[in-house]
Amino acid sequence: MSQTDKSENNKKDETTSTKSEATTPITIEATDNDTKTIDLKEVMQHNKKDDIWIILRDKTTNVEKVYDVTKFLDEHPGGREVLLDVAGKDVTQDFIDVGHSSTADELLTKYYIGDLTKEATNEQNVDTENVPVTFTSCFKSFKTFKSKFGFK
Repeated sequence: MSQTDKSENNKKDETTSTKSEATTPITIEATDNDTKTIDLKEVMQHNKKDDIWIILRDKTTNVEKVYDVTKFLDEHPGGREVLLDVAGKDVTQDFIDVGHSSTADELLTKYYIGDLTKEATNEQNVDTENVPVTFTSCFKSFKTFKSKFGFK
């Protein structure tokens, strides 16, 4: 086999492996020793359409986990706006209110990037005065209003 043939075969192998790596979903299963911790201020900075992180409390462990859902923006069944509205925030209550399926839980595993720091979960001085009102928060308020006053 000539030197040119070998280099062409290597190129084919490289493209094949790159292609399969790109299409294979990555699932992160970190142990306590290698789990990355991320503070709340860091998460809050990832709130733009090309950089979206969210916080979601794990149902079984009650640990607040951080997910980079940027690549999921155009795939979200509820539309892009839903994720854009909650970018950089804790979405636990919204996630529960919508009633996501176990498929959604499984899908999230490939976007997991770390756990919220314990200090952040206990943080009391988060500025809630300047948090923008979202459609989701208005909808939740309306649902509460309806149920309190007996509207159906």
